[in-house]
Amino acid sequence: MDMKKQQKNKDTKFDILRKGASRMDEGKNEIRYCKNNFLSEGYGILPKLVMRDKKLPIEAKAIYAYLVAFAGNKYTCYPSRDLMCKELNIGKNRFTKYLDLLKESGYIKVTNTQNGN
Repeated sequence: MDMKKQQKNKDTKFDILRKGASRMDEGKNEIRYCKNNFLSEGYGILPKLVMRDKKLPIEAKAIYAYLVAFAGNKYTCYPSRDLMCKELNIGKNRFTKYLDLLKESGYIKVTNTQNGN
């Protein structure tokens, strides 16, 4: 097989580079934490099912990814709507539209809670 055909058949590899962390060795599944590491602020594991759902627009996927990152290794999180809109740079009406879509699709459940104030 010539070189061009070999290159066409290869999958694209994406390396996620993290600030302050040395590059991981090939074949090792480890995460190194450093003071200035991207992951030091927290992270979440994102299911491929959500990312591959063709019924979900990019805005809904971004909101879902944001919520998963806040939840981390738990199933709940409590960021305010104002904070999410600000950090995702999205208007409240647009945010609500795609949050509702995530609820209707069964990916999230929203429960209103009261502050102790």
